[in-house]
Amino acid sequence: MYLIELFSEKSDQVRLVTFLLSALLAVFVVLINQYINTKRNKRDFLLSKIEDLYKASIEYTNLCTEILDDVQHQKVDFPSVNKEHKKEIQNILRKMEMLCGLYFPESRFDTNDYRLWNMEVLEHLGEGKYAEESELHCMWEDARQHIVNSDAKLAVICSNLMKSHGYKT
Repeated sequence: MYLIELFSEKSDQVRLVTFLLSALLAVFVVLINQYINTKRNKRDFLLSKIEDLYKASIEYTNLCTEILDDVQHQKVDFPSVNKEHKKEIQNILRKMEMLCGLYFPESRFDTNDYRLWNMEVLEHLGEGKYAEESELHCMWEDARQHIVNSDAKLAVICSNLMKSHGYKT
């Protein structure tokens, strides 16, 4: 009853409507601002994860090249991959798998495409198999091509993720 008496005059009713409209407008502006900030923060967070994926892919490519160079320059009949390098490759692949699995499942990243066993020359030499010079040369070239292809595939994945998450390249 008190509220009805308080706003019984026309000027008081106009003030009440004005106050209510101002309050609704303020709440609406705050909600829109919160939505925009949340969306921007999410985009920035995802872009930082894409950057981490880019860095891991570069690290992977560099390490694979280092592994091939190391194996090729060993002065033994059957050179092998350094255990530390194998661990590093595993760690990089797990990091990329985690990033893609948690944040970018649409990327269809598969660690099996990037394992060392995809470089046949490493398996061949590691098992102590002999091969003709020309066959071995082809295996080395295939291994180097695998690195180039992996680098390109990872770059495409990262580029597509950047485009889909709001960064225009």
